Amino acid sequence: MPEVTRFFGIVVRMYLRDHTPAHFHAEYGEYEALVEIDTLSILRGELPRRAMALVLEWAALHRQELRADWERARGGTPLESIAPLAVYCKKFVSESVKFSAGLRERERLIDQYIEL
Repeated sequence: MPEVTRFFGIVVRMYLRDHTPAHFHAEYGEYEALVEIDTLSILRGELPRRAMALVLEWAALHRQELRADWERARGGTPLESIAPLAVYCKKFVSESVKFSAGLRERERLIDQYIEL
């Protein structure tokens, strides 16, 4: 199964020609969850709470790219890699002055998860 990205021990993959609805597989150790791209709901499986929070944060940032990779996978063509969450954490930290109070709270939560 092609790998889309990897961050904090989490591996995100998509099967070629997989069943609908559009989704991806997130793996963390012995855990695996299938996450629907459009709604970010869990279709099957589970991840530890903090790992799931990171996956959902990443997926929310990359929905468009995930949809494009889903279409590639359905057509049997090679997937494009998607940037891991770490790249965005650095961006949040370096530009925190520009964020509203709500986004600053998101940044704080991401930093908290990084310290795991």
